[in-house]
Amino acid sequence: ILLGKRLLFKFGVNSSFIKGPLKGKIVVTYTINRNRLTIKLSFNLLNRNNLKKVYVMNEQGAQFFRIYSDSEGLRLADEEIGAWNHVTAQSAKISDYQDRISFGLTNAQGSILRRGREFMKESLDWVGLDYELNPERDLFEYEIEILGDSLK
Repeated sequence: ILLGKRLLFKFGVNSSFIKGPLKGKIVVTYTINRNRLTIKLSFNLLNRNNLKKVYVMNEQGAQFFRIYSDSEGLRLADEEIGAWNHVTAQSAKISDYQDRISFGLTNAQGSILRRGREFMKESLDWVGLDYELNPERDLFEYEIEILGDSLK
């Protein structure tokens, strides 16, 4: 897919985003501790008619954060990470190449955790751990753990 996108980009075909109708609001509360962020999402103000899924994106730049690893021992670099792959491990993290700083999530009950990375100069630059949720739920809470030598 990325190869095709690169070819189209060379011929001047670009992506664009068109604003669609609002589906409501998601209220997000962040609690910051030393090396943890607790995120609470409330979906009570969300119009759920014809809504199939909700995605919670936890993403950073793909040029800096280049390594995926998880509690099952899997370690992937750059393109090996893939895009939108299901994480079955209990926990996963994304780190820089030297493993100096990383952010990690657990596989939260009632969600699907996915990993992904896409990089294409001047077009795509993301890496992350994203939750897929059923839109029928009212609340979702999770933690992001920030790891690194400077946080000790």
